[in-house]
Amino acid sequence: MTTSNKGKGRVFQERCRTVLQQLLGCHFEAEVPLAISPRGTHTFDLANAERTIVVECTAVGWTEAGSIPSAKIVQLREQSSTFATSKATRPVTSWSA
Repeated sequence: MTTSNKGKGRVFQERCRTVLQQLLGCHFEAEVPLAISPRGTHTFDLANAERTIVVECTAVGWTEAGSIPSAKIVQLREQSSTFATSKATRPVTSWSA
């Protein structure tokens, strides 16, 4: 049985949460909506209770030719922009190939 992309993403998100909790010694909540502008919110994959650390987790699938899908580069740019508008002092992006 194959796991959907969404299912793979959830597994990776939980792995990230476990590792970050061990490394940073704080609890992380999943799927945390935070204001990023006066008119908008973004749901971060993980955030600590103080909301000073926010995390985006991305499980990347490579193409058959071994290159990075261009849509993932666009996604990385969007994540960078979202981090820049958040109030978090420690934004983290976690990628898995």
